[in-house]
Amino acid sequence: MTISAEWNVNTSFWVEGNEMIVNSSSQIGHPLGINIDSDYIIYAKYDLKTGEIKHKVSRSFSTQDSSWKSEYFERKLVLTESEDNRFFLINQNGETLKEFPRTFRNFNYKTIGYDGNRLYLLVPSEGNGAELVSIL
Repeated sequence: MTISAEWNVNTSFWVEGNEMIVNSSSQIGHPLGINIDSDYIIYAKYDLKTGEIKHKVSRSFSTQDSSWKSEYFERKLVLTESEDNRFFLINQNGETLKEFPRTFRNFNYKTIGYDGNRLYLLVPSEGNGAELVSIL
């Protein structure tokens, strides 16, 4: 099975049973940025036997220097975009479960948990440290 990736994105994948989960994040902005008004697959669940996409989340962006980051954890996707100052928690079927305000500007974070109410992230802090951020 061959899966092509769009220009200027990083992809990650996991195999879960007979399915492969693929998610993407943008790499760099303008001048080598993304193609505007093109659909980018942010998340897709493929059937390994057929290669068909079972579920997907796509986004298009209006400026070349737009960016996004997605992380797959605990069978959910956390997505943040530069055009929408929010985090989105998305289930395996591509449905948005919850939205959270983005309380910091950079995309350099690591998702570490979700308790059904709060999203927990590790965010770099000054002096080579990290701060635990919980978002309600």
